[in-house]
Amino acid sequence: MELCKIIRPGRCRLVAVALLLIAAPTLSAEESGNTSALQAHLGEVFQRSMAHWGYDYRGLPGHKAGVACVPWAGLTEAFLENEIFGALGFSYSMADDAGALNVATQGCQTMKSRKKMSGCECATVLLGEEVVVTVPDVTGE
Repeated sequence: MELCKIIRPGRCRLVAVALLLIAAPTLSAEESGNTSALQAHLGEVFQRSMAHWGYDYRGLPGHKAGVACVPWAGLTEAFLENEIFGALGFSYSMADDAGALNVATQGCQTMKSRKKMSGCECATVLLGEEVVVTVPDVTGE
């Protein structure tokens, strides 16, 4: 790789990874096939994120909600297939859906703040067992 001759060899891999991340295509709802497919993928990422922390969202009882810090502008197929959300919040055994959403949203915002995250937005992904995430238009059109 010619770039490696210019950059110190030990840093070549780091630069190559950074360039790949910059060049990685982001997905809009239209590019991912359709909004419902993207919503389903986001639901899967949430489930995978919960499993990473040792929780099974599906097994949680009662009124429940899942909120995640979604990097809308940086969603790629690789993220949807392999990554987890950096911050999330969830609740279960709540009196109603409104209470579940409130607690889960607070949890996501607290985790986002403590991890000093930027470039993502706490969005409701799951309400009960249903994927309810609203996909914004991140293309700017």
